[in-house]
Amino acid sequence: MQLPIELQHFPHLTLLVISDHVTSKFFLVGGESLEILDSITVPYDIRPNHEGSFIPEHSHIDENHLKHFAKLVAEHISKLVVQHAIVYVDLIMPANIEHLVTANLHPNISKKLNRKLHIDIMKEDIFDIIKRIQKK
Repeated sequence: MQLPIELQHFPHLTLLVISDHVTSKFFLVGGESLEILDSITVPYDIRPNHEGSFIPEHSHIDENHLKHFAKLVAEHISKLVVQHAIVYVDLIMPANIEHLVTANLHPNISKKLNRKLHIDIMKEDIFDIIKRIQKK
């Protein structure tokens, strides 16, 4: 898919990793093109909070789930970087996930980290996300 002219600020192949606590989406962007590479989802058990409510809240997500999810995301990043000869990796995800993902990256992949944006914007349009990260 072609990027609008005003968003074509990626001279080198860049992997955009957009994530929340359950799903990560992987986009390849470079020059004037944008490609959706993949996504992974690792559902978690919804547990009752102290009031007996079953509303999923990030504070109730099991720490083991987060560690497992972050490890899978890091492995996926490493695989995609090698497959597509990616120069930079931008991470757009909540801070607690980003720290776990970064901790699981191989040092050679960590060197490719470019921008980190600590917000959960999974539901936003990809073009709006690109506009936001270009302001950083």
